[in-house]
Amino acid sequence: MFNSLNKYLSDIKEDITVFGRTSFGEGGELRLSWSASGFGVKFVGSAVAVFLHPYPDYEDSEGMYASLKLEIDGVGHKSAVTRDSRIVFADGLDDGEHTLRLFRASAGDEVVRVSAIQVVGAAPAILPYRPEYNFRLEILGDSITCGYGAFRGIRTGYTCFEEDATASYGFLASEYLGAELRLVSVSGLGLVKSCSGSTVTRFIDFFKRSERRPESHPHDFTSWQPDVLVINGGTNDAGSGTVSDTDFEKGIKELYSFARSVYPEAHILFFYGAMGHAYRKVYEKTVGVLAQKDDRVSLKIVDAVSEEKNEVAVASHPSVIGQKRLGKELTEELDRILSDLE
Repeated sequence: MFNSLNKYLSDIKEDITVFGRTSFGEGGELRLSWSASGFGVKFVGSAVAVFLHPYPDYEDSEGMYASLKLEIDGVGHKSAVTRDSRIVFADGLDDGEHTLRLFRASAGDEVVRVSAIQVVGAAPAILPYRPEYNFRLEILGDSITCGYGAFRGIRTGYTCFEEDATASYGFLASEYLGAELRLVSVSGLGLVKSCSGSTVTRFIDFFKRSERRPESHPHDFTSWQPDVLVINGGTNDAGSGTVSDTDFEKGIKELYSFARSVYPEAHILFFYGAMGHAYRKVYEKTVGVLAQKDDRVSLKIVDAVSEEKNEVAVASHPSVIGQKRLGKELTEELDRILSDLE
């Protein structure tokens, strides 16, 4: 005989662990705005379902749905979430204890709103999930950090299938090192200008938001402080074709100054080169000068994926293989930084 246990997430806040910059809305729903944001919980049962609020449809833009990754005991599956699909679930499990993690895999300004969880089994139960982390890691970036283009599909335009933040270098490094991760990333943007040449939104601008939407409330930086902040930017500044070395240097300094003001103790790592080295010399010069006065700032230059075999996928972005190599390099660099911080 099977029984059902139904709980609103707002009623089990003490049992779940949230991932990323998240918040509970006025209706009690968990709001997932940033890539790789989500929640985890333990449960006892043979089936589980997570219920969502409707996600907006875009009739004039193919592929603009939300992609979620539901992971049960370390095995993940992705689901598309649209106006008509309001549930992600897993069944056929052994009727016992399991760990669930749900992540927002694709980026987007629209918020994914998670309302409730249902567990089915002989004696369904929800148990506390409190993972032990070794350190706190935040990564500020663009589409590379979002995991855009990692999977090559049958393309007729942008499709969320091709993007997966849980396949990104940052997520992989955090999993390997046991870090509490926050990804704060928006495709197409730069330190000074976006790939289209716009200066309306830069890294420093969306970094200050609690959610991706421009009208979002300002983020409270005192609520969570990382041990290491990684900044991966410059690809789109080069793509705009209008950002001079001088202007980019100013962009580095401005972003560094703000990051240091809100994170006085964090190590700030600039991680650059995955899709080209247009600003390598600027980075080396500028970060070198900053490091003379601040021993908690550094630079890691990585090889471009275009220089490696099988590392380029959609729109010249890192493939799964490329993301894994970048993740390995970030892991090694973080290991070195953490050793120095001890």
